Amino acid sequence: MTAYVGRSRNECGNSLVLTSDAGAGIFQALKTERQDIDAELSATGYTKTIWEERQGQCWVVAWRRFSNGWTAEQEPAQLAWLLAATNTFVNTFRPRVLRLLRRSGLD
Repeated sequence: MTAYVGRSRNECGNSLVLTSDAGAGIFQALKTERQDIDAELSATGYTKTIWEERQGQCWVVAWRRFSNGWTAEQEPAQLAWLLAATNTFVNTFRPRVLRLLRRSGLD
């Protein structure tokens, strides 16, 4: 999992990247809960969430785009949002991934 800030796009967010066959299996299982996961993330203020698979990698990226450009005056509030949103992102995915790992015997 990664948190990021894209000042040039005036956005910040989080990503979860899964690789290998085990990661692909976890991603497929997470997709069965996608509606609930997307709702949890949306409630935190993420404005966009994408789920993608390509060339052996699977990822979920959720972000929020802010209005009025990235300014020094807005940055503390935007970073405070990112801190809280990152906590939600981790708490949304971690228990699910751990549960899936235990089921698969990979924990």
